[in-house]
Amino acid sequence: MNYRELGTADRIRKAAPTGVDRILELALATNLELDLAVIKHGGTNTTYSPERANPQLPVARLMREGTRLSFMLIYTTPPEALHAAVEEITSALLDRTLRPLPTTVFALEDIAAAHEASERGITGKVLIDTH
Repeated sequence: MNYRELGTADRIRKAAPTGVDRILELALATNLELDLAVIKHGGTNTTYSPERANPQLPVARLMREGTRLSFMLIYTTPPEALHAAVEEITSALLDRTLRPLPTTVFALEDIAAAHEASERGITGKVLIDTH
C-alpha cells in the first residue's frame, strides 16, 4: 500500500476495521497523523529512525487512545532478538504474507537521476549498480 496516496487511512481501515496493532515507523514526525488514524486503541507505534524535526506529540490524544510509543536503535538490540526477527521476516517473505519493496536500479553514471527519484519520493528502494 502506498501511504503517500490520498485515502491511505481509509484503505488501511478497510483492511483492518478495528485498527492495526503495531506500526513500525521510519518517519514518526511525518507520518504521525496517518499512524494515529489507523492504530487501534492500545496499539504500539515503534520508531527506529530519527528525523531532522522532532514530532509534535498530541499527548492527551495518545493517552486517551492508549497508544504506546516506543523507540528502538537496531545497534542496541540483543543478538537473539535480531536472529528471531530475521527468521520471522524470512518466513513471512517465503509464505508471501510480506512482500519486499520494489527496487529501482540505476547505473552509476545515472546517479543524479537516482538522487532525484529518491527526492521525489519513489516507492521502494533505490540502488546504484557500481559494476
